[in-house]
Amino acid sequence: MSGFCGCEILEAKLHDEKEDGQRFLVYEIKALRPDGQILKLEMHARTGALLKVKRKGFAH
Repeated sequence: MSGFCGCEILEAKLHDEKEDGQRFLVYEIKALRPDGQILKLEMHARTGALLKVKRKGFAH
């Protein structure tokens, strides 16, 4: 599956978060970039706001 930034989506999960007494849903998405780098993204499920991005090395 291709998606965000031309990446291949490897895995997607939906989970609850709680911050400042508020509960909301977050998508956790693991994606493989065309250059081999793996991204781990967290997005607010209702707004689509990008909350966090983690990058892991490059596959050569």
